Amino acid sequence: MANKVKIITDSTVDVNLQEIKDLGVHVLPLIVNLGGVDYKDGENISNDMIYDYVKKHNELPKTAAVSSEIFKDLFTKYLSEGYDIFFIGIGVKLSGTLQAALIAASELEEGRIYCADSNNLSSATGLLLYKAIKLRDAGFTDKEIYEHITKLVPKVSAQFAVDTLDYLHKGGRCSGMTRF
Repeated sequence: MANKVKIITDSTVDVNLQEIKDLGVHVLPLIVNLGGVDYKDGENISNDMIYDYVKKHNELPKTAAVSSEIFKDLFTKYLSEGYDIFFIGIGVKLSGTLQAALIAASELEEGRIYCADSNNLSSATGLLLYKAIKLRDAGFTDKEIYEHITKLVPKVSAQFAVDTLDYLHKGGRCSGMTRF
């Protein structure tokens, strides 16, 4: 008989965090640094707080991936409770989060932790997450969920429009001339 599956994601997933927590998903907060103070995304800082800070200080926040040690502790907790694990979060090209998860998984019991690269962020990762939840609830194993989600990754992408180029300029993504 297969173990139950714990799905883990990170706080960059753009869905209702309380809803997915209620669906049994563990949401791991990434770190947001404002003015030298670290906050846990979605736990002790909100998007409104970040926007207010940027407006007041004209400075973008710095972000940090979760360490492999934090992942290892979390994975160990759920493995000891009898779960197998499926992780999906922000894509590896956008953050070091997945790499940290893979490092942690490599140090633990082989075949019980599967980590998928969403190649995305935000709502696109959220769509993949909701599909993973449906697969888990239908009785799929962590490996089967990984295989299904990996096949869907190339078919999912997020696009967005911006109201202002201010944040892109502050983050070095566009020149002053382009912003003007």
